Amino acid sequence: MPTYATKAGQRYRYYACATARRSKREACTQGQVAAVDLERSVHRQLEPVLGHQLSTPVVQESVERITYQGSTRAVRVNLRDGTWSEYSLPAPIRRGLRRNVDAGSGRVPRITRLMALAIRIQALVREGAAGSYRDLAEAGRISPARISQILRLADLAPSIQEELLFLPRVLKGTDPVTEKDLRAVARLTDWQSQRERFDALVHSRLARDR
Repeated sequence: MPTYATKAGQRYRYYACATARRSKREACTQGQVAAVDLERSVHRQLEPVLGHQLSTPVVQESVERITYQGSTRAVRVNLRDGTWSEYSLPAPIRRGLRRNVDAGSGRVPRITRLMALAIRIQALVREGAAGSYRDLAEAGRISPARISQILRLADLAPSIQEELLFLPRVLKGTDPVTEKDLRAVARLTDWQSQRERFDALVHSRLARDR
């Protein structure tokens, strides 16, 4: 159920277990989840199905139920047409949350910037701000082939795109994930297969850097 907390005059929205709200919090194992994290991830999950111009009425008319499991961060979205999808909610990474390092230190991973650029390029063409991808390539003085490489990132599963956009800043050494790493992942047509390949990639990189 929706709830909120106020800190320094700022209201923060959450979703919390209804059982915990009605009784003692110990009666429920579910933790709170920030509304901005859950809602944004659901929108990204639904965009390929319902279109990019999502609004609250469209979501309400199309979605029958959304469930969230706090211990695993698994989200399941059931649509009214009987179809459903399931994915893992990426751990939030932002100022003051799960980090002891100042968010202003370090550098933004290159793959994060490229992922944001791929989304922006698609939006510019979709909204008519640019006539074509070739026009954007000419305006940015890069080759159409390079535009195509960047746009390949938009073929990744929404949950992977979300995770790439919010990777932690790199304090030293090489980036944890590179564009080259993700090319083989993006070529997979099944999102579940992409997710498995991506998780294996991240796990191997973390093990290597230990």
